[in-house]
Amino acid sequence: MKFQEISDKLTQFINRYNYLTEDRSANVLFLLTCIVLKYLADNQRIDFEAHRKDIKKHFTLDYILGLWQGAPLRSAFWEQEQIDPQPIGDEIWGWVCELTTASPSLAGENPGLIGSLYEASLLINHKKNHGIFYTPENIAAYMASDVLRSFQPGHDQQDFRILDPACGSGSLLNAVYDEIVAQSGALSPAEKEAQHRQLLDTCLLGVDRDPIACLVTRLILTLKGSQYVKPRGVFCGDILTEEIVTAQSVDVVIGNPPYVGHKEIQAEYMKLLKNRYAEVYRDKGDLSYCFIYRGWELLKPAGQLIHITSRYFIEAFYGKPLRAFIRKAFAIQEIVDFNGLRVIEGVGVDPAIIRLAKKNRIDEGQTILVKRFFIKNHKPESYPQLIQSLEQNNQQSDIYESFELLQARLNDDSWRLYSPATQGIIEKIEKKTPFALDNVRPLSLNRLIRHFVPLIRSC
Repeated sequence: MKFQEISDKLTQFINRYNYLTEDRSANVLFLLTCIVLKYLADNQRIDFEAHRKDIKKHFTLDYILGLWQGAPLRSAFWEQEQIDPQPIGDEIWGWVCELTTASPSLAGENPGLIGSLYEASLLINHKKNHGIFYTPENIAAYMASDVLRSFQPGHDQQDFRILDPACGSGSLLNAVYDEIVAQSGALSPAEKEAQHRQLLDTCLLGVDRDPIACLVTRLILTLKGSQYVKPRGVFCGDILTEEIVTAQSVDVVIGNPPYVGHKEIQAEYMKLLKNRYAEVYRDKGDLSYCFIYRGWELLKPAGQLIHITSRYFIEAFYGKPLRAFIRKAFAIQEIVDFNGLRVIEGVGVDPAIIRLAKKNRIDEGQTILVKRFFIKNHKPESYPQLIQSLEQNNQQSDIYESFELLQARLNDDSWRLYSPATQGIIEKIEKKTPFALDNVRPLSLNRLIRHFVPLIRSC
């Protein structure tokens, strides 16, 4: 309810004032500054009433964050912010004051709320036009929990680095931060401050092509501490074509790459990617294929890659080069196949979560934990419970089946992620039918099996 009220106020402002200028970035920056001001005031990190006149006169992120720090910032928090912003008129300033003082309080709220407000109120058309769909909080938390398999608080982790190569508004890095802090247990105020500084200085890395999205990620991370710290690891750029992060320098790559097919990619950019990622990206491949290969390049030996991406690569004809690469370059640790269940609202893509470990040699006995959802008609309001069920690792779940497969048995032509019992039925069907199951749509396979089981049992 609190989120919705503030989101409605932002939307009303947009509709009422039709934005301030023709510059989209400047308008979004203004509204983000309003949200940050409210967050700092509600959490008693700045005294809004004491600085009301000065804030109106110097309405910039740098000035407001400087108030929090207790001194002007030595370096700009956001390099693209206007140095001399336009003065705020009395009418708009009245709206800013109302948002700051009269709206539901953000005291004690997770700063990740800022990313949600940005996505819900300020990015509706932009994200649909760029294949950008951000990770729901519950899925981000599930993926972040996998990061802790490698990260061990209490040890010397100065060089431990976690990268989101398409960080958007920081939902995954926000979840990773929270998981690390939660696992650390009770810390003194000084220890909390030291941990916060370390995470923002050396541990958490994010890259995105959208400069405003990078700004939101920076804001979320810096607001997580009681003292101002500027995140040093969030960069604006293209991780696929630029050398932003050093090769083999990252321990974990966690991401939700843009869902962009070949028809939506500009010809020159596609040509560049096909030359750069020829081993995995060909013909009608998806952009996410390049992100998996790039992640492998950036990972240290034994580093982990955790992605939520389209499940299409598991079976698609044009995914064969990627499947072959993954099978040779990674130990596949886990695949969560939602099996057609579209758990990310507004995305017309069937997702899957993959967890891979970079290896020079894959053991013959390497097993893959598969969690494959049953085909059922789940309503969107039940999705949080479905995601929560993954964390319970219930072998007898009525929501999904959980089983292990040998990686060595994967076929590059198509990965058949079926339980041993289902695989046995499939093999019997193949022996008794004149057509190949590889030509049957995956979403119809369960129905096909149910049809043939009585026939097989009668034989």
